[in-house]
Amino acid sequence: MQNTSNSRDLRLIRIYYFLWIGAGGFLSPFITLFYKSRGLNGVEIGLLGTFDAVTGMLAAPFWGRWATHPAIHAA
Repeated sequence: MQNTSNSRDLRLIRIYYFLWIGAGGFLSPFITLFYKSRGLNGVEIGLLGTFDAVTGMLAAPFWGRWATHPAIHAA
């Protein structure tokens, strides 16, 4: 019985992440149009994209280390 519950939970989590990542993939081509409608020029739009990528690149190792830190899982 527990195996069926775990299988169902795993399926729901997979659907959730598929929709979450899919929504980002659907919206990303249109984000530049949104920025353009807000009056930004190409350089400003490029800087926003750059800051997003650099922030993700710098935050990922710290977030991963924080998630695997033993003190977090002791509680």
